[in-house]
Formats: sequence, structure tokens, C-alpha cells
Amino acid sequence: MRRTPVDKWLPSGVDDLEQAAWAAVRAGRSACVVAGPGAGKTELLAQRATFLLETGQCRYPSRILAISFKRDAAENLQARVGKRCPPGLSRRFTSVTFDAFTKGLVDRFASALPARWRLPNGYGDVSAIDKVRVKGFLSRHANSPAWGRSIAAMDPAAFESTVLGQWRLPVEQSDSQNATEFVANWWWFDQLRGRGAEPANLSFTMLNRLAELILRHNPLILRALRQTYPYVFIDECQDTSFAQYDFLLSVFGVLGVCVTAVGDEKQKIMEWAGAVPDVFARLRKDFDTEPIQLLCNYRSSPELVRIQHVLAQALDSSVEAAQSRQVAAIDVRDAAGIWSLDSTQSEARYVAEHVSRDMARRALRPRDYGLLVRQRAGDFEPLLAHEFANVGLRVRNEAQRLGRTTLQDLVIEPLVALYLGLLRLATRKRDRDTWLVVAETIRHLRAHDPGAESAGPVLGRRLAAFVRDLRTHLSSTPVGKETCELLLTKIDEFVDLESVAKAFPMYRSADTLSIVREAMQLHLVRSATSCLAWVDVLDAFEGTDCVPLMTVHKSKGLEFDTMVMIGLDDKTWWSYTPDNPEGLATFFVAVSRAKQRVVITHCSQRGSRAQVAPLFDLLRRAGVPETDLTVPALSGR
Repeated sequence: MRRTPVDKWLPSGVDDLEQAAWAAVRAGRSACVVAGPGAGKTELLAQRATFLLETGQCRYPSRILAISFKRDAAENLQARVGKRCPPGLSRRFTSVTFDAFTKGLVDRFASALPARWRLPNGYGDVSAIDKVRVKGFLSRHANSPAWGRSIAAMDPAAFESTVLGQWRLPVEQSDSQNATEFVANWWWFDQLRGRGAEPANLSFTMLNRLAELILRHNPLILRALRQTYPYVFIDECQDTSFAQYDFLLSVFGVLGVCVTAVGDEKQKIMEWAGAVPDVFARLRKDFDTEPIQLLCNYRSSPELVRIQHVLAQALDSSVEAAQSRQVAAIDVRDAAGIWSLDSTQSEARYVAEHVSRDMARRALRPRDYGLLVRQRAGDFEPLLAHEFANVGLRVRNEAQRLGRTTLQDLVIEPLVALYLGLLRLATRKRDRDTWLVVAETIRHLRAHDPGAESAGPVLGRRLAAFVRDLRTHLSSTPVGKETCELLLTKIDEFVDLESVAKAFPMYRSADTLSIVREAMQLHLVRSATSCLAWVDVLDAFEGTDCVPLMTVHKSKGLEFDTMVMIGLDDKTWWSYTPDNPEGLATFFVAVSRAKQRVVITHCSQRGSRAQVAPLFDLLRRAGVPETDLTVPALSGR
């Protein structure tokens, strides 16, 4: 493909970029881009990737590696690059999560580990380290004559991030020089050697440490990785953990690798989970990054951007005001409000009735609204679901568990997109867009199967024949659990799960593929329980006509016309303290999800507002009105 001269290159799919975004896209060195809410981080990184590939700055066969913290963010960025960049170039862009990338390295190169760190029995399901288990472990080792006092003072909640995460595994056995090395050595021994014939018990932080060791211990693998990925993107860099930052520094902190980090200190909500507190300063020092600040907000209306700026100033008094590029669609007086109610039932009823009326008046869809809670969305689900059902709407808890994953993580899986696409084709006579996506995915799968026929016309005929067979089966079979399981099995055989594992790096680990496949079947069966037609089953699977309910943390990267935060009170926000900026940052993230309207509810039955009074003070300072909505004010069913 012919290269585009740098001075002739233009953005794809957008009219223009703000001046700072142009600088970030064309940067010839590492850069740290501060991007507030609605600044268009995904678009910026997609344009940067397109620029590097189309101008030949990223020379063939080198690739670009983009590392995100959430699966949906990684998938969205991969899809956006696919839209902005020609297929022949976009295939040289790899977008993965940190955990998937480091886990993939261990799965592929485990045999290259030094003898002391080998995994003779492999490892089991990956999960976070339990605090209770850590507490017992530290208690057992607190009698160490040399390090007992320091061990006794360790925080079990921070053990994984600050002890295991900050310790580089030594190639050879050596005596411990401090309490951290002492307990880390013993912890690793227990997980690798103290379990007999059982698989090792590892967390993603531990896999990260093993991946870093593999590369540090094997210069040839490390050199090949750096040559493959001379350009690295880091999304949401403010949430980088100690282990993740050390991995980046060890692997990519060298001349010849250009790093583009994008994030926002005001949205730092993962410090409780071990995020590096001063990551922007470290990036400037360790990677010599050029600081760039984006000032446009393409998501929120001018009034909401003004309110967000008041909150932002409480986090950083020197922050510049963002410039809204969104047109206001409602009266400025309706853009934000606090609703005060006396019971959880009246709260749920009023929210449901408001959403129903507003949806009808403005011709919006259920998914244009987002119900956000601080945590434990399942506790809020029953009452909200009941009241929304009374107005003919459904609420879907995006945080619900499906086997070993969550619904929100499941629906953005590439495997799910493929299976759902095939089922959609079987329920519709004509769907050109879905056909093109499915056909391209099947072509990609067959390209990784040496024994398969990969010619376009042949693949097209086989895909058409399979869809016809699937359509015949659906039309002659009633909706039910057994049929759901049979359908997925038929698709398993057609796509060939071994080919899926070869074609998609995230599925090269057998347990990851089985987790997704198991959850997909669980969700399809659940979706079928209240449906009579297969097209309705698929709509229920996707949540097409459902109002999403989720935690604030799970809302990162999403946007809604109207965001309703349920429950700003001392009980729901029990961990909030004025001297801890992370609580305010979480609140800022929630408010900044909205495009047109923000609604915040307080229910006196659930909790008082003494502890969270500073948040109410900020809202008052921003001019957000509060309305007293007691039972008599309701429509009263």
C-alpha cells in the first residue's frame, strides 16, 4: 500500500481535530496526553494509529500495541481503528488489556522461565488474592526474628499491589534483604511449590511479574517484542498499577520505543486497587514524555461541562476549563438536579416514571439512560426492576455474574459478537452489515487453519449454506433451553473453537475460551426464558430495550444522554472522606458520563448526608438545584 506523505495526511472519519490533538497524533516522540471526560481518547488513539500506519512511520512488518485496562475499551479501540484505517494496515494494530497481554506472554513462553519459577503443573483459574488468606499468611510469618515487626504492620488489602506488584522476581535464589522480599519469597513458594501436584494459584499481578521475568531473562524474546511493537499506546494511564508500570518500564522504557499515554488524574478511581499515585510525573521522568492537554469535550452539553469544571477544580485548582462541542438538546434549567425522597420505593418509582415520560417526549431509547450506583448494583436491582416494569420498561444489571465473568464483560467478547452475528443472520432475510462483519471474521478464522479453504467465494458459499441450515432449524424449533444449547454446539462445530484460539490472542488460553463459552450459554438460556420468538431472544441477549444498571467503576468509558445516580448518601458512599480525592474522582466520573442531563437522588430512608455533605456543597456551588420529592408529590399509583 502506498504511503501518504506526512504533510499530506488528513484525519479519517472526522472533520478535524483540535490543535492539541493534532500535536498528539503527529508526535515524533513519546507523549503523555491529558484527556478529560468526553475529550475523545478513543478517537485520538485511532487517528494516531492511522497516521503512523498510513504514513509509514510504523514500518512494515512492525505493529502498534495498545494496552487498555478494560476489555470493552480495548475492543472499542480495535473497532475504531478498523473503521479509520484500511484492512491491510489495521491488521497491524493490536489492542488488548494489560492482563490479557501479560497472561498471553506467560502462556506462550512459560518454558523460558528460570528453573526456580517454572510452573510444573500449570496454573488454575486466575483470580484476585483474597484478603483473608493474606491476613492468615502474614500472621504465620509475623514471628520472623528479623522482619516480624515490619510484617505485622503490612496491610493485607495492599499486599498484592504494593508487595507482590513492586517486587521484581530474581532470576536466582538469594537471601531476603528486607521484609518485603521475605514475605514475597514465601508467598511465591507457597503458590508454586507448596501445592503438591495441584496447579499454581496465581493472580493477574503474579502473572505480570512472571511475564516481566521471562522478558528480562530472555534477551532474544525481549528484542523480538520491541522490534514487533516500536509504538505503544497506554489508555487510562492514571489507573496503572505498580506491577503494570514496572512491566512497561522494564520492557518498553528504552530508546527506539515510542510511548503514547492517555489519561486524566481527575478520573483516578483505582488507587484503592494499587494504582501508582504519581504516574504522570513518572512517565515524564522515565519515558521523557511530551505533555499535551486536550481541552475539548465532545460528550457533554455546555451546562454540564460548566458543572463538571466546578468538580474538577476541587480536584485540581489549576485545571483549565474544557470547551463543550456538544449541542444542548434540553433547557439549561433541566440539565442537572438533585431529587430528595423519603423512601427507596418512592425513589425507584419516581426515577422510573421520569425515564418513561422523558423517553416518550424526546423519542429516546432505553439505553440512552444509565442508572449508576456506587457499588453492589444487585442490591438496587429488585426494586428498580419492579418499578420500571410498572411503566413497561426493563432494567438490566450489567454487573450480574455469569459463571466466571460478568454480563458487561461478556457482551463485548469477539466470540460473542461472532455467534450473535450468525444467529442474527439466521433470523433476518437481509442484513448486509452483519453479513460483512461475520464473513470477515470467518475469513480471519480460516486464515489460521492451514487445512481450511480460505478463498472468498468458497467461504461465502459455505457461510450461506450454514446460515440457511441454522435458519431452518430456528424456524422449526421452539424457543427453549435445550435448543439454545444445541444451537451453540452447531456454531461451535462450524467456526471451530481451535481456529478461534489461533486467530484471537485473548483465547489462546483454554480457560479464557471456556469461561466465555460457558457464560454465553448461560446468558442465552436466561434470555430465552421469557421469549417466544428467536428474534426476541437475541434482543434480550443484547439488552436492546433495557435500561442499564451498573456501578460507577463499570461506567468508565461509557456515555448516556441522561445519567441517574441512585443514592448519594452516607450508607452508599460509606468510604467517602473529604481528605481522600479518590471519592470525589469517582463522583466526577459518574457526573461526566452524561451528555444532556444529570440526576442525583438522595433517599433519607437509605442514609443521611452528613458524611457526603461536601459533595452536596460542591453541587450547590455549581448551581445544581435540589427538589424535595416526597410521597404526596408523586403521581401516586
